[in-house]
Amino acid sequence: RHQRSRRCRLFVCAVQGDEQDAIREQLAEHKCVPVFLDEDTMDTYYNGFCNSVLWPLFHYVQDVLDTNPLQKQWAAYERANQAFCDELMPRLSEGDTVWVHDYHLMLLPRMLKSKMPSLRVGWFLHTPFPTSEVFRMLPMRESLMQGLLGADLLGFHTSQYRPRPLPRPLPRPL
Repeated sequence: RHQRSRRCRLFVCAVQGDEQDAIREQLAEHKCVPVFLDEDTMDTYYNGFCNSVLWPLFHYVQDVLDTNPLQKQWAAYERANQAFCDELMPRLSEGDTVWVHDYHLMLLPRMLKSKMPSLRVGWFLHTPFPTSEVFRMLPMRESLMQGLLGADLLGFHTSQYRPRPLPRPLPRPL
């Protein structure tokens, strides 16, 4: 017997009060759910850690890694990933499948699996994964890798984008 899909998509938004209800209603018509972040978290997460730290690192532009605001950006990255987890968990049932996309949500697979181990979680990267030498430059590399290892499946846009060798330790072959 085929069970109907309960598919939904999450979108991140930085809007205030009154606008949130209207956005929530508009997105619901398309089976989408907003994840609301305050402006500071949104800016520090997206423009800070994602686009000023991870994007350059994943594209081998190491000279732009500014460690001065790194801890604040990392805290925003953790908050944003947790906000996605908090918004998603009430919509999930045992055994559901969740696809997570890109370096913006590297912590999410482990967060989801820690709350509901029966979930099937996949993570897909649309950009090249840096070599272990480059990835090692990132102080929070272990936390990011542990986040990814919460996924049951890691997918890469092309075979050339897959890390070689895969970062260790891996709990099982992928």
